[in-house]
Amino acid sequence: MASPRIQEIRFLSMSTPTTSNIRNIAIVGHSGSGKTTLTELILHKTGVNSRFGRVDDKTSLSDHLEEEKETGHSITASAFHAPWKDVQINLIDTPGYPDFIGESIGALGGTDTAIIVISAVQGIGTNTRKMWEVAGELGMARAIVISKLDAEGVDFDGLVSKIQDTFGKRCIPLTYPVNPGPSLSGVVNTFLGTNVPEDLVDVAEELGTAIKERIVEIDDDLTERFLEDAISEEEFASNFTQALAQGAVVPILALSSEKEFGIRNLLDWLAGYAPCPANRGNWHLATDEEEGSLVIGKDESFVGQVFKIVRDPFAGKLSFVRIITGSLTSHDSVLTEGGHKAEKIGGLFHPQGNEQVATETALAGDIVGLKKIDSVKIGSPLVLKGDAPELRSIPFPRPMVSLALEPKSRADEQRISGALANLADSDATFIVERDPQTSELVARGITDMHLQVFLNRLKKKPYEVEVLTKVPKIPFQETILGKGQARYRHKKQTGGAGQFAEVELQIEPAERGDGLVYEWGVVGGVISQGYKGSIEKGIHSVMEKGVVAGYPMVDIKARVIDGKEHPVDSKDIAFQICAREVFQQAVGNAKPALLEPIVNLSVSIESSLMGDVTGDLNSRRGRVQNVDVLGELQTISALVPMMEVANYSTELRAMSGGAGTYTMDFSHYEPMPVHKMQEVIAARKSEEAEKVKK
Repeated sequence: MASPRIQEIRFLSMSTPTTSNIRNIAIVGHSGSGKTTLTELILHKTGVNSRFGRVDDKTSLSDHLEEEKETGHSITASAFHAPWKDVQINLIDTPGYPDFIGESIGALGGTDTAIIVISAVQGIGTNTRKMWEVAGELGMARAIVISKLDAEGVDFDGLVSKIQDTFGKRCIPLTYPVNPGPSLSGVVNTFLGTNVPEDLVDVAEELGTAIKERIVEIDDDLTERFLEDAISEEEFASNFTQALAQGAVVPILALSSEKEFGIRNLLDWLAGYAPCPANRGNWHLATDEEEGSLVIGKDESFVGQVFKIVRDPFAGKLSFVRIITGSLTSHDSVLTEGGHKAEKIGGLFHPQGNEQVATETALAGDIVGLKKIDSVKIGSPLVLKGDAPELRSIPFPRPMVSLALEPKSRADEQRISGALANLADSDATFIVERDPQTSELVARGITDMHLQVFLNRLKKKPYEVEVLTKVPKIPFQETILGKGQARYRHKKQTGGAGQFAEVELQIEPAERGDGLVYEWGVVGGVISQGYKGSIEKGIHSVMEKGVVAGYPMVDIKARVIDGKEHPVDSKDIAFQICAREVFQQAVGNAKPALLEPIVNLSVSIESSLMGDVTGDLNSRRGRVQNVDVLGELQTISALVPMMEVANYSTELRAMSGGAGTYTMDFSHYEPMPVHKMQEVIAARKSEEAEKVKK
């Protein structure tokens, strides 16, 4: 049942809603920029909420989870539907902390326009830049809202200059504040040029002209007629949306949520100029070819994409779906798993925070929730008939901060798999997997805080599972760096049938990724072909367990060149045992080494921290590959051994005061320095000794 504070949602006054009257908006930005406050103000001004919800007094509709009310910041993305004039605004408020970036990226993946909020007090944050980049990668229209313009010490023009230095000159104020700071008395529309105070006439005219110059750049004919002063205000307005969709212009809107200045300008701009789903361009398929796209609003067959999943304690699994083409009804069955599994929709609704407003139908471009569709994941395509198209994936970062998990009790052991699977279902950046090399159950997240939020949820209802955590083992590998040779005879006589096998073996490094390259170089029949597989099996058994420190061996070429057999005592097991021994001896003669995983580490920090961060990376055996500068932010790309950045999330937070962010992806394996190898071997021996004691 809907909260009494939420009025019944008001949809369009027209009898038949259309795709052209939908605006899909994601509000993104750095933490503390005012995103949730802006969302609450929109909900209040559009009549969805009878009061202006506040984060501080825990009346926010957007931050409805207990965790969010306790901490005072958003953890999950919250979706709403709000009417303004003749338009339906589908609005998603997102977290600002980089820890929960998966929620923000998912929201961008399901919408058309990114409203990037920047605090006039804090300025451009690291997450601001990330949201800008992801929105651009997804081909979205972008707008910037500068909030908190009623605060002390505000420098609107200075911040605009920094925004243009960081994101380009296409970022131009569409609205301009009157007396920014505590004396803020309103905002003026530079594009329309109405109700402009005398002292701002020149500024408004200059900015309005700059926007128009950006609009006409999308078409040569428009540019030519603009130079001839032959374009009407109506033509500028009608082409504004296309310029937004193409990224030719990024309007900056001035706002004070506390004084409620600029909110009507923002809503009017969304209704009048922000792209509708059909304006944003075609929805690309994974092939990313021009012919491989879906025409929004024209293709009649239903195609949708899941961009968010929620596990509701009462309603079960809720899938938030962007309808790309066609329409959907509450009585339909959708095809999942590539179009091969049919599931009846358990309910169709428009999300309103943590409430669900039931609906019978939804059309192309809309955002709706589906109940009890179990066989979908975030990013899954849905269809009503035929094979599902392979849609371009939402660009979630791969989580690299890891914890190894162990159930605390036998009861926890029985429940842990299902609980972790449900939690991972709701966040594409929370991954749980069994490491094939170490056999540990490993949970991976964006940061330590991100992981901790999920582990805290694990303790609560409905899961109530306790786990022990530790730093995961690094998946080292073993190999050889030189050539080696050995000969070994296995002979066993214990009464009855004996065992005999003799093998001479040569080994050398193989190409990276080859695993074991096994060759048979025996001549003269001194070893029968029938034992060829036995010897290979023996070598494989050693490579699986390792020789140097108990890690799997890789990339070795082994060639059997000689040996002997006995007509009675030679058999499969004898040659397996012989092969194990001769291979270990040959490895000892071939410069055995440990390989360590190397990761691509990308660190985004303020310019002032450049020296500290690069120096720290050097101390971790990191090799800086590139430095990308964007305004006052710098992104350092480096190759670093994984073992050196196992706790990097905590250490970067301490070094940067929580302002630095990073991503990490596996790159390749490299031989370890000898002194580091000795440390790992010693640690491994100590670990094995502890196991023996237990």
